[in-house]
Amino acid sequence: MPMKQDKKSVVPEPAAAPVPEKLSGGVLFELDYLAASGRKIQFEALRDVLARQKFKLDAVFFCQHCLNAGPDHYLPLVIEQGDLKKVTVENLLEEYRAAVAKEWKGASIRLQPALEKLLKVAAARQMRLGAVTEWPLEMAQPLFDHLQLQALGVTLYSLPELGSPCPRADVWLKITRALGRRPRHCIAVTTSMVACKSALARWAMLSTGQVS
Repeated sequence: MPMKQDKKSVVPEPAAAPVPEKLSGGVLFELDYLAASGRKIQFEALRDVLARQKFKLDAVFFCQHCLNAGPDHYLPLVIEQGDLKKVTVENLLEEYRAAVAKEWKGASIRLQPALEKLLKVAAARQMRLGAVTEWPLEMAQPLFDHLQLQALGVTLYSLPELGSPCPRADVWLKITRALGRRPRHCIAVTTSMVACKSALARWAMLSTGQVS
């Protein structure tokens, strides 16, 4: 009677280590105030424009009224405060834009090193990047180009062209949709409490950083 042969035991091969899923979120940041020292530039530009109208703009007034929305929103208040009866919002805005644009072309303006590092890390993880400006695209584009943000894979979004004077909750949502990313996988890096709160108000799971 032939003897039964033991079946050879089969040792399973070790499973391959799981490949970490690449992040597919996005990083949004303020072009005017975070990428460059925009608050100082805009204060000095508006101060010089108003000085020609014999109105002295101080830093306290600027911080109280001119930080949380675009110039279309706060220039009427500036005209009222200065009793500038012969000045129209349109003319003042045109002068203001020209002064800011001139400063943005200065050779001394450089991309903030910490932001540049963040964007490079995010791009390496295949996160999509968006810069938000409170100015029209045609005005902000030269600054965007000067900082070489397109080379980092950043897309520029203009609040006026999105129908808002400030970064409201619905605007943050529009931008994330334009980027093709889920809001809960995005990070908004802001410089004001208003922008921070508006992002958090719309996205309960959004990680938001406020930079002073």
